[in-house]
Amino acid sequence: MPTAVMAALRRVLRPLVRLMIRHGITLPAMVELLKQALVDVAIRDFPVEGKRTTDSRISVLTGVHRKDVKRLRGAEPEKADVPKQVSLGMQLVNAWMTDPALLDEQGHPLPLPRTSQDGSPSL
Repeated sequence: MPTAVMAALRRVLRPLVRLMIRHGITLPAMVELLKQALVDVAIRDFPVEGKRTTDSRISVLTGVHRKDVKRLRGAEPEKADVPKQVSLGMQLVNAWMTDPALLDEQGHPLPLPRTSQDGSPSL
């Protein structure tokens, strides 16, 4: 892949990754969204005139496994969305990064103390 394209993608991805982390979207959820987008774009924007678009063609074009292509083509849009399960750790990080009580004036997360004011471990 051309270096300039990779550099441009890296610049575009950084704010998206920041948004993902801020909202607790994990890599597996993002991979699922990316697969859906690849399949959708391949079907809509890269047809071969006079031929039907097969799962195999989409798989070769996108790198998405044929079984995933088949599943995603048959999925209703809401079922292909981000999974509703988010790990407890990501829920905690999301709360820390979005709860106004835990943010400074600029909206950045405040440092979390390791111990409470009385010296016991902070929960």
